[in-house]
Amino acid sequence: MRRLHARGGGVCAVCGRSTGLSLEHILSRGQGGDDVEANLEWLCGSGTTGCHGRLENEDAETRRRFGRHLLRKRQDSIDYLRAKLGEVESVEWMRRRLLADLAVGSGR
Repeated sequence: MRRLHARGGGVCAVCGRSTGLSLEHILSRGQGGDDVEANLEWLCGSGTTGCHGRLENEDAETRRRFGRHLLRKRQDSIDYLRAKLGEVESVEWMRRRLLADLAVGSGR
């Protein structure tokens, strides 16, 4: 996790805050997500507070910002989603969960 913290600059992927961070599973464990670097990202707050809480509560703007972050800076996460879900389902998952267009945003 140290490498993940260093790579992300130790800031929230949505708002850039550097305190009160927690790890978010991009693809939840309940959906088959693993505890691997490509499936984790730092967010401020917990599952009920901050950007982490807003994402869990499906706040549309937070979902869009997180999706844009993944598309711009986390190719490893996009590749992970494709490997776990398949090409078609990963595109649909990004649209549903993060209001992001993986087919357009990834350049593929």
